[in-house]
Amino acid sequence: MRDVIFGCETFDDVQSAQMLGTACRVAYNERRPHSSLGYMSPAEFAQTCTASGRPDWP
Repeated sequence: MRDVIFGCETFDDVQSAQMLGTACRVAYNERRPHSSLGYMSPAEFAQTCTASGRPDWP
């Protein structure tokens, strides 16, 4: 993330950098499709686990 985001952007303050970092982390970890989950996002995968009666992933 440092090379992709923080190496290319100029920030006015630390709070701006933290907000962008958080947004990127959430998108990468929660919204991005993962090949190990059948190219579903973790949120989509969690819904299928709950809907099918299987236990949620930790």
